[in-house]
Amino acid sequence: MKKKKRPNDLLTWQGWLKRAAASAIFYLILHLLGWRDHLSIMSGTIPTGGSWQAGLAIIYLIAYINFVVIVPILIIGAGVLAMMQRTMKSWSL
Repeated sequence: MKKKKRPNDLLTWQGWLKRAAASAIFYLILHLLGWRDHLSIMSGTIPTGGSWQAGLAIIYLIAYINFVVIVPILIIGAGVLAMMQRTMKSWSL
C-alpha cells in the first residue's frame, strides 16, 4: 500500500500560520517572563545582574524583531497563498 505524499509543511499556508503562531507564543512567553527589562543594555545602562543579561537581551531582541517583522509577513503570505490555491482549484474545474 502506497502512502499519500504529504506536501511539505513549509510550503503550505497552514505551515506558515503554524510558524507565525509559534513565534508569537515564544515572544509572548519571553515578554510575560519579564525579559524586556534586560533590554536596558540597549540604552547604554550597565546591567546589575551581570553579563548573562546581555544574552537574555539578545534573545529577547531577536524574538521581538521576529514578532514585529516576520510574523506579519507570514500571516499575510499565508492569506495570499490560501487565496491563490483556492483560485487555482476553481480554475481547474
